[in-house]
Amino acid sequence: MTVLSEEYIRKTYFEIVGGFPSLPIIQEVQEYDGGPKACIACTQLPGKELEQFYAGSRKCYTKKEQKAVLKEWVDFLSAKTDSLEAIHFNSFVPQELFDAACCQENLTELRVKWGGIKDLSGLKKLRKLRYLCLGSCRGLADLSPLAELKDLVVMDFAGKQSFTDYSALAGLKNLEQLIIDGPFAGGYTVIDDLEFLRQMPQLRSLGLGAVSLKRKYSKEELRDILDSMPDVHEMGSRIF
Repeated sequence: MTVLSEEYIRKTYFEIVGGFPSLPIIQEVQEYDGGPKACIACTQLPGKELEQFYAGSRKCYTKKEQKAVLKEWVDFLSAKTDSLEAIHFNSFVPQELFDAACCQENLTELRVKWGGIKDLSGLKKLRKLRYLCLGSCRGLADLSPLAELKDLVVMDFAGKQSFTDYSALAGLKNLEQLIIDGPFAGGYTVIDDLEFLRQMPQLRSLGLGAVSLKRKYSKEELRDILDSMPDVHEMGSRIF
């Protein structure tokens, strides 16, 4: 029995622009309303030097205040571990903020716009996680912690990555949608090969956008890979 609706099988689960339509993007912990979802942008805050430019329409922060806002979120997410079921981070995510989010024991959905994440091992604690989107994380080299996410349904790589080995994804036996795309500003995400897809016959939705393969495949080989996923809806990929 599949989890994704027919609508999501034929399009990406995560929209191009992050956030929850009914909720505002918040910057400080005091703005959080206590609900199960939050769209957070607690880094890249406008500095005091921009105060005149914003003319009071947006709060501006000293560097000390910017650090305090980030620390407050790290402390909150690390301590109030049953608060949230879904988080979208709409600004840069440093490692400490990512690790704090991984303390949220009820989290089913996590979106990272982009970040300085080098270690995904915190994800092992998210036993309920079903939907994960990772934007560009240039320092990330190892995807093996993803194999621990046995209930993951959607994996979306939205942006250029530093790693090229995606073989760990073969262990995600409940994954229904896989999206791998390149940066919005142009360029490609490099992938070693597509052999891991042969071990994922359960996939229902596959999107390979601006990607470049190290291994060269013939048309027949690519067709054979696609045939190994008999129920997949191939969403306009440039590879096949």
